[in-house]
Amino acid sequence: MEKKIYAKQDELTLKKIHAVLMIIAKEIKRICEKNNIHYFMLAGTQLGAVRHKGFIPWDDDMDLGMLRDDYDKFLEVCKTDLDHEHFLVQNFDTEPGFGKFYTRIILKNTSLTYDYIKNVNTTKGFFVDVFPYENTPKSKILQKKQCMIMSFALRIVKEKTGYADKCRTLGGKIQILFKDFFTLDFVKNLYIKEMKKYNNKPTELINSANSGNGYFNEILKKKWVMSVEQMQFEDITLPGIKDYDEYLTYMYGDYMQIPDEDDRVTHEFKEIDFGPYDNILEQK
Repeated sequence: MEKKIYAKQDELTLKKIHAVLMIIAKEIKRICEKNNIHYFMLAGTQLGAVRHKGFIPWDDDMDLGMLRDDYDKFLEVCKTDLDHEHFLVQNFDTEPGFGKFYTRIILKNTSLTYDYIKNVNTTKGFFVDVFPYENTPKSKILQKKQCMIMSFALRIVKEKTGYADKCRTLGGKIQILFKDFFTLDFVKNLYIKEMKKYNNKPTELINSANSGNGYFNEILKKKWVMSVEQMQFEDITLPGIKDYDEYLTYMYGDYMQIPDEDDRVTHEFKEIDFGPYDNILEQK
């Protein structure tokens, strides 16, 4: 496919991105409803549903979450129920070069690249992220221990799989020095073992430590994600956290306040190709 270069996403490009992401979201919704899988909107996706009834106008991605049992069930039913002609499942099981511990549902025949992943040997297309949430200990000491082990393992995984992660902390730079002492499989298994360590123990807290906000910013009350309700999101409804005010206040503070233009966070995509969906706005 011929690549189309954008320095930043203009308004038309963002609308096309939103339309393409909705194709993926509708497929995830179809599978989850068919198989009674509990899932929920997260972060900016949840904020968009509350504040804009859809995407935050300048947002360019979409995040959904599942508790571990539902996440595992989702991956299993995708083997048979996913429309494999148009979508693919991307995680470290399907693509060993994928250095993340969650799943992306990718729309085939599209292309999407930015600096962070330009050297990663994986499929690069438009995607919706699906994050697994694990039980998290209440003890701050155990949280810090878990965070240290997972951060170390994730840092080595990223180094070995080619992610252009700008490591600015001294601790991170020290961790990188150990990358040649461990195999990729070893550090992946180390991360997974620690990530799932408390899933068989009762807890009021959950965590998806591999999200962009970091371990401690992603410690959530389990009750938040257990109680969901259908919320308008563009032209469909998606399950959102019922107590969204408490959740969004925890995540963003005054979440109804529109940030200044300079504070609006997006990905700076370097190469975008919508493939057969290039005229998607004309087809709507």
